[in-house]
Amino acid sequence: MSGLHCVSFNSNGLNIPSKRGQVLHSFKKKHVDGLFLQETYFRKTSTPVMKNNYYKTWYNACTPLKKQKGVSIVFSKNVSFKKMDSLVAADGRYLFVKGHIGETLYTFANIYAPNEKQVTFLRAVFKLLSLFSEGYLLVGGDFNIAPDPKVDSSTGKSRYSKQKLKRFGDMLGAEMSEHLEVRVREVQPNFTKMFGFGS
Repeated sequence: MSGLHCVSFNSNGLNIPSKRGQVLHSFKKKHVDGLFLQETYFRKTSTPVMKNNYYKTWYNACTPLKKQKGVSIVFSKNVSFKKMDSLVAADGRYLFVKGHIGETLYTFANIYAPNEKQVTFLRAVFKLLSLFSEGYLLVGGDFNIAPDPKVDSSTGKSRYSKQKLKRFGDMLGAEMSEHLEVRVREVQPNFTKMFGFGS
């Protein structure tokens, strides 16, 4: 394949089959190869059976009992991904998967931070990721704080002060520079209005 088109998306629940189908169809139309999904709300005891003909490969981090949190890394049928290893958070907050696409080694990481103490959480996760990752690294997720609201938020606003946002942005840049070799930011279309309902 000539390139890998990946999107990070907070789904706000994907247990309803019709909603799941709508979301996946929208990404298929945009020729998205890899999805980093947050807040899937899948439970370990009742993860839905995925019957999508386009997005066939799913890796999930689920919560044990409640329909909350949860992240997934999903590949389309156009991506021939051969998994080597994975690291899954027991509470559904992060998921790391590494393996080969062709001859190239990749690590994919999907992170869903809590809505408080994000810095402490992300520092710990980045350190784990630095020990796990090999090859090219792609990181997606919802950090529950936008360092630059005009770029990273669908509303363009933040509930945090400019000083806190700057401190967080500085920390994020420093941690990623220290622990991660590649930093990629892609501004995605706002799907909130289309899929603004829960699971």
